[in-house]
Amino acid sequence: MKILKDPKYIVAAAVVLIVVVALTLQNHSSPPQLSSTPSIELQNPNGQNQTTTPAPTLTGIIVGDIGINEVTLTAYDPANGSVTSSRQFNTQGFGIPTFNRQAFNKDYTWMAVSQAGSDGSSHIGYIDQSRNFTNLTPSSSYSNIPNQTKPYFDLNTGRIWFVSGSNRYGSVDPKIGASSSRNEQSPANSGTVSPDGKTLVGFSIGLSEQGGGFDITNTASGSTTSVPTSQGDDSCLPEVFIDNNSFVCVQASHFGMGDPTPNSQLYKITLSANRRSITTVPLLPPNNRAIIDGVGNPSGTQVAFISQSGNINTLYTISASGGGEPQKVIDLITSDGLSQSQLISWEE
Repeated sequence: MKILKDPKYIVAAAVVLIVVVALTLQNHSSPPQLSSTPSIELQNPNGQNQTTTPAPTLTGIIVGDIGINEVTLTAYDPANGSVTSSRQFNTQGFGIPTFNRQAFNKDYTWMAVSQAGSDGSSHIGYIDQSRNFTNLTPSSSYSNIPNQTKPYFDLNTGRIWFVSGSNRYGSVDPKIGASSSRNEQSPANSGTVSPDGKTLVGFSIGLSEQGGGFDITNTASGSTTSVPTSQGDDSCLPEVFIDNNSFVCVQASHFGMGDPTPNSQLYKITLSANRRSITTVPLLPPNNRAIIDGVGNPSGTQVAFISQSGNINTLYTISASGGGEPQKVIDLITSDGLSQSQLISWEE
């Protein structure tokens, strides 16, 4: 047949054969491999793309230190005092109105800050570890200068709450941006809040002349009950809940009242089911050390606290049942020889 001997048909057949072989090899080749540590490109609320790498998880007793232009979070292993991880935030040019657990979002990657403008305005938002500031205050008109201050995270919702103007409140979703800002009727739970968010506890000013006590608020209904402390004149300042029914408080210092006794005791306060009475258990043996603050571990079985003796602050743990001997974790000493540390949380 002439067609089979024609060179142009032979070339065409060869091309078809090559294509068929290539497709066959492609179908039997290995699938493309994915990178084990891919970068993640996100878009922040300001519309800018940013590539982020997940920060190491903070696990252990988290201690915060405020420097001149930076905040450092250090996580210590409660068993041996070794540093498990740490991170820093460059705070130069920003205000830090809150320095406790609610200063940070859930994974400690953002820190709530405020920023003053040259025009007398005040903006709120958050910074990341690269000092990128995300402004969450809406743009203003000519006659309305922004005045948002005192930001802090609501860890149950993720929103940042703030004070707007003269004792007005608002909140904003940091994942959405300034467009999600809204007015609020009352402040979010900025005191000592139970893990389930249902109970808020604060020091009762109304009971101060009776030796102190607590204002216990049902966050759903807003109703508040004032309960006197069962420790007489040992007024107690709530620090943190260790479970939904118990919180740790530090004995109030009486230095300003002519009493040289330092705030040397930690108490575990357990609320009754109806929230109308309390049971108080002292956790520490008698001592002359000043207690700065305390936090509980997630299971509610242990309490970490910072004790001051001279110029040295020391991190300790003790059983939440009371009656045991405090276990030293580590001395907290900064580069200038003095500790300015504060407990933030205990994560597991």
